[in-house]
Amino acid sequence: MINNFKNIGKAVLKKSGYYDTDDEMEKRKMFLLHQSVIPRIRKDKSDNAILDGKAICFNLDLKNRRLNIQLSDRELTETNREYYLGFRLGAPKDKKKFLSTNNADTIYSALFKETVEYIDDKLQKTSSRDWIGNNIKNNYRILMENVFRDFYTKDQHFIQKGNKKEVEFYLNYNLLIDSQKDIFLKIFHDGFEDDKSKVSINELYNRFINKLYLSVDSKDTKNFPSLYMILFDGERIFDYENGKYAKDYINLCYYDLQHRFTAEKSIKDKVCHVCKESKNVIQDIPLPMKFYGTTNYLNFENLSNSSAYKSFAICNDCLIEVQTGMKHIVDKFSKRLFDTYCYLIPHVDQFEDFNEKVFKQIIDVLNKSKQEYKNEIVQIKALLKETNRKNALFDLMFYFSPVGSQQFDVHKLISNIELNNLIYKLNFFDDYSDIYALTKIGDKNYSLTISDLRYYLFPSFFSHGKNPDFNIFGKNLLNFLEGFLTDRKIDYYEMVSRFVEIYRRRMNNDKLDSLAPFKMVLALTIFIKLNILKKGAAMKEGASVTDVSKEEYRIFFETHEDIYSNNMYRQGLFLLGTVISKIKNAQKEKSSNFLKKLNFNGMLTRRIPNLVNQVREFSNIYKVFEEKGIWGNIMDRLQGIEKSDMKPDEVVFYLLTGISFDDYLRMKFVYEKTIKDDNSNGGN
Repeated sequence: MINNFKNIGKAVLKKSGYYDTDDEMEKRKMFLLHQSVIPRIRKDKSDNAILDGKAICFNLDLKNRRLNIQLSDRELTETNREYYLGFRLGAPKDKKKFLSTNNADTIYSALFKETVEYIDDKLQKTSSRDWIGNNIKNNYRILMENVFRDFYTKDQHFIQKGNKKEVEFYLNYNLLIDSQKDIFLKIFHDGFEDDKSKVSINELYNRFINKLYLSVDSKDTKNFPSLYMILFDGERIFDYENGKYAKDYINLCYYDLQHRFTAEKSIKDKVCHVCKESKNVIQDIPLPMKFYGTTNYLNFENLSNSSAYKSFAICNDCLIEVQTGMKHIVDKFSKRLFDTYCYLIPHVDQFEDFNEKVFKQIIDVLNKSKQEYKNEIVQIKALLKETNRKNALFDLMFYFSPVGSQQFDVHKLISNIELNNLIYKLNFFDDYSDIYALTKIGDKNYSLTISDLRYYLFPSFFSHGKNPDFNIFGKNLLNFLEGFLTDRKIDYYEMVSRFVEIYRRRMNNDKLDSLAPFKMVLALTIFIKLNILKKGAAMKEGASVTDVSKEEYRIFFETHEDIYSNNMYRQGLFLLGTVISKIKNAQKEKSSNFLKKLNFNGMLTRRIPNLVNQVREFSNIYKVFEEKGIWGNIMDRLQGIEKSDMKPDEVVFYLLTGISFDDYLRMKFVYEKTIKDDNSNGGN
């Protein structure tokens, strides 16, 4: 995996011209550009750009000691990435030093003070003294010190730092321009003047910005932009005083994000595990994704910092490329998939081979719901052909990383996924969607997707009433996805059991998908064809002497022969389910229907004769239409089922498949009748 990051990073840097210049400052700027935050416009519920898509700027009038909080001149778009050159907040204990960042709290309190402390600390250490002294002029430190002295104050107000409250220096609100100061003081006097301990400076500034720009009384920052920037007399640090401090700031950021690992934590003349050359290697690896996937399967990095390089060593040149590659993955190949965050990591053997267009659509395809895959598959195949590739490999890394935290936990790494194999599998889903016209029937697109199975088999808002904790069910969900993507066996009984449990919960929450059991049969058939289903799916049980009269039922059994053809018990339960569906339809005006009589905790086979009698009784009461010979077919096929080994959840599941298929036939009938009527009207 580490080589993939390296080659991706090298391709990105190559495209930027990194290897075409000998200007070290230009190289540092290019590296930082790819480490920076991609500006994003946040939108409200009505899809309108928040604050017109601009950043919030803290404009420091250095001559007059006035503070003006204003919006940026440029929009927060990727084309303006270099203009903003913003960086995410580092670890909580890191000194704050970025003048364009994703976190306003650092500007409210620590930014300038900690910049001075950071520079002073590095000047005192032997390992960093020379580099800092040669690359960051004292004038920059003086500027930071003067801003801190002139614009920050300390009194009874406290700063919120995580869960801690600290009386510390804060951005002096008394220096706000008059119109803004009036708003700020009104918020403070109206709610908190009597007791400053009730509110943090962070909250006061957040309330002020909400009132100033959004006209709301709130401390919430969810509608704040993605970046905040410091201006000096209305200019960025790169432009202030004709760029006098630009190189100093670039070098400060570069040292913190890259060079310090070489300067402070390197060991001489060791073999880099990436390029295999003998160089100075980094002793303490700064990579955000500590999941290297090298040939050393066990990485003991945190066992002893002094010995870390023995399990994984990387030189500075490789580190720059790996850092760039990792950040590119974060920026371009990160999506929310199956209720957690995921990185798609392309396999790149040579940096010249990297073409991100091929991979960009893959996560979107896996996320696809209620639509067929065919359009995306056509596009992906065209891109493969365009780039002279026959196939592509990639990994999916599912992870948990809380906002504002350095925590990075890998839920699961699914490796060596073959694109052509994925396309082959997804084509089966489209084939069955087409066979049953799932894109056309009903009032929406009912196409079968892998996303459907996520909601049919695992907890969700639909089944549990609120978003369930991923930590509780996530492992099973990702194991299921891994089985599908990498051809590892998936347990049939487990799938059936999970389905029945989720179906019961969705019914109780009045969030049923009536076609779910029918579509689950399609999925089981696909899994059988892919040879990734184990235990019990294709099991021969029971016998019959009668033929099913209704053609649609016969064809369904034949199409899904591995599930139904040799199993008369499943056929009998299916047929019984079709009668229940008709009863349910006849009861549609009632608040409770026959479905509520089924025991979704599982039904013992010895209870089936009693259920058959109940269904027959209700069928007579509601005078439902009965297919020719249906009861003979049911009794014939269910004979002896009470002595079978069929599991309770299976009994419920195959009843549901019949109920669901009959619901599907009604939807199909309405669709075909509409088409026929439209054609007749068109003919007139």
